[in-house]
Amino acid sequence: MILATIMLIAVIAPASIYALQNDLFNITENIPEAVALAYLKGAPTFKFDGIKESIKVVESWQAQTFAYPSFWQVTIEFDSKHAGYGDRTGQLLAEVITHHTIKIHVTEGKVSLAIIDNKWDELNQKPIPINHIQEEAEQIALEWLYGCPTFSFDDVPETVKVLQIDTLRMPFAWQIKVGFTCNYPGYGDRTGNVMLGKTQEHIIMITVIEGKVTRAIIDDVWDEMTQKMLGGQTDQIVSSESARDIVIAYLINTYKLNEKLPEVWVTEESTQRLLGYCSLKYISDPWYIVVEYPVVWKPTYTVTVNHKGSEAFTWKGTVDQNGTVIS
Repeated sequence: MILATIMLIAVIAPASIYALQNDLFNITENIPEAVALAYLKGAPTFKFDGIKESIKVVESWQAQTFAYPSFWQVTIEFDSKHAGYGDRTGQLLAEVITHHTIKIHVTEGKVSLAIIDNKWDELNQKPIPINHIQEEAEQIALEWLYGCPTFSFDDVPETVKVLQIDTLRMPFAWQIKVGFTCNYPGYGDRTGNVMLGKTQEHIIMITVIEGKVTRAIIDDVWDEMTQKMLGGQTDQIVSSESARDIVIAYLINTYKLNEKLPEVWVTEESTQRLLGYCSLKYISDPWYIVVEYPVVWKPTYTVTVNHKGSEAFTWKGTVDQNGTVIS
């Protein structure tokens, strides 16, 4: 009997502790909601003509911040008997049920922000500036895209399409996902580079906070605001094959040759090797090309060309890691 009692206590005790922990969590979680609800009921907009039965808490979440250990956002929906915001005493109002959504920030147990329909600042009783609304944020993002280096260099305007708009968990903040196409691959201002390849489709994620673009990332790899690759990355290293193709494109354009970039090459490595230096020969009639370079990180290539077609010529120059050709 004693043993059975001890075993029963052993089973009940953990369950009781677990239930107590859950109760404490629920109490802690519900406090911000209670603060938000109490604020809403006493605020001018709801107090004027709010319908109590329509109140519904639709979301409540906690953010971890260093500045405020306890910060919550509570989203509440409610209906009013008339349109408009604030105390509308003395105004001529039509009797039309109006649905509202209010986002309330509860910081350290006090309401620090209250925004209705992303249009009205309930704490300060004034409208939100127009550039703080979603439609204006979308327009701001598009205007910024049209002027950014990657797009403005070789854009195809008719391909621009807003794919998605997400509301971020902070006031007046949106992330706008936009698709667009450029005539050539690459990012940023590529002036001076020899452009190879076909059109490239891009996806840019633009963050707009309080009417300003704060972040813009293309294809998850390129920071359009700082004009550099993400995560300390750099553009791909220009290889000897790329240097060869860049020169051919340059010469085809310079000499107005009716030729295309060869698809098949015979490659030979020089038998006379120098320590720390490489020399490669590429042959694809009528092109006979030698590419030489020091074995270092991001080398500059010296390219010698013998073209033995109907328009025979020789050429020598360099190609750097930006794809720039110098004769």
